[in-house]
Amino acid sequence: MRSSGGSGDNSPVAAIPRTALAQINPTVGDLDGNAALIADWIEKAKTAGADLVVFPELCMTGYPAEDLYLRPDFIRANALQVAELAAGVEGITAVVGFANPVTDPVGVAIAANAAAVIEDGRVIAVYHKRLLPNYGVFDEFRTFRDGADPLMGGSAAASSGLTICEDCWDSKSPVMASRPPAPI
Repeated sequence: MRSSGGSGDNSPVAAIPRTALAQINPTVGDLDGNAALIADWIEKAKTAGADLVVFPELCMTGYPAEDLYLRPDFIRANALQVAELAAGVEGITAVVGFANPVTDPVGVAIAANAAAVIEDGRVIAVYHKRLLPNYGVFDEFRTFRDGADPLMGGSAAASSGLTICEDCWDSKSPVMASRPPAPI
């Protein structure tokens, strides 16, 4: 991982990964095509010198896949695609959105809206979205199990934490609740 901000004075500098944002356009339900698209952009980011590449929410499944998230075969297939994708990732960390099967379903929700942190050929961590929108076109409270735990760690992606969508800005989010008020 590269360090940035150093001035040659040997002062401690936090390592900041060179980050690529892969704003791709996945197709809802096309797991094979989306996995190929993601793999292609991982290689592009690596070739460009990135340490970390971050993909959109639910990019493996396409978004919103609505009732596809309620089908056990679709959830299993998308999780398998993430595992197969991970096996080919070396020399870069990737954060990939997918629908993670859960062991504690609630109602019809058999998966969590999740982000997989992938490096060294495997999924090293998974974060589950905490705040599920249920207004307008969003129906995530019905289709997903909400998460409860933060994701912090030592990888390029998780060294400062990981959130998905509303987990970052909603006033009910533990992320926002833990921030000191901004001076006015």
